[in-house]
Amino acid sequence: MDCPRCKTKLLKGERQGEKAYVCESCSGLLVRQPQLPTILEAFSAELFSEVNEDANLPKIEGKTHSINCPDCRLTMENYGYMGSNKVMLDACNECTWIWLDAQELMAVAQMYVQTGKRQRTYIKSFRPADVVSTHMITSAIGMMYGKIFLF
Repeated sequence: MDCPRCKTKLLKGERQGEKAYVCESCSGLLVRQPQLPTILEAFSAELFSEVNEDANLPKIEGKTHSINCPDCRLTMENYGYMGSNKVMLDACNECTWIWLDAQELMAVAQMYVQTGKRQRTYIKSFRPADVVSTHMITSAIGMMYGKIFLF
């Protein structure tokens, strides 16, 4: 398979124990949609102490055109990670592949860690606003998995 961005040959390998394809040229990553949570969970353990849960993540810019799935060649659709427009992932509904540009992978990992940290904070609280926040985070994560990972 070739990289959907720079057209160089993708290298077969793994990330956090999951099968993946990596582009040596642009550092993009191609993974199956169900594998993304496992990869993010492993990244989160490494990043947890470094990520500020209140840091504002800037919108990832730079995508100027849609890309084709490296496997089936159909146009990949864009999805906002966690319902946000800050990180737009390219996903193939046919093959269940997700393409993450290098900066998108780091941004998604940071968002994943921030959400986990906020959820831990809210779970420990009995304030009504925090209980509502916990429910909203849990619902958002459920919607994310339903929309992006379960076609």
